[in-house]
Amino acid sequence: PFSTDAWSPIKNAELLMQNTPIALNDKIFDGYNNYWPINSIFGALISEIILLPPIDSMPLLFPIVGALSILIFYAIVNIFTGPKISLLACLLFGTAFSHTYFTAGITKETYASPIYLLLIFVFIHPRLGSSKRVFLFTLATIALSLTHHLTLLFAFFILLSIALAKFVVNIR
Repeated sequence: PFSTDAWSPIKNAELLMQNTPIALNDKIFDGYNNYWPINSIFGALISEIILLPPIDSMPLLFPIVGALSILIFYAIVNIFTGPKISLLACLLFGTAFSHTYFTAGITKETYASPIYLLLIFVFIHPRLGSSKRVFLFTLATIALSLTHHLTLLFAFFILLSIALAKFVVNIR
């Protein structure tokens, strides 16, 4: 695996596969990554589906999950600009060192990136109905809270900033 942070989620996925059903607060886990279990659960599920052990399946599929954030980013930028600028923005975003580096490994950040951007997309999308928006927003918030603690905090502050900006624009 590309990242040194990958070993704990891989081990937790292996432990989930070997010991399921098991409580996520069981002492068999590492005591840290099991508090944000979505990436280990995803790794175990994918391993079962494609019939490869987590050590082989997770390094293949986690970067693909991380790359989904580029498509979601395209959709966000397209709301405001159009396809040409969205494509250019995604080329910059998709080739930025920090993004490519952090989404190349099996980390909580890799899995959190598309969920985080999905939250923003749902929040700002002008044509989503309120029931769809509430459902998708709730689902993405729960998923993000089970994925990475700091990304949830960043998402909260960014969404708060967007809401404040909308409020100020509406007052003006």
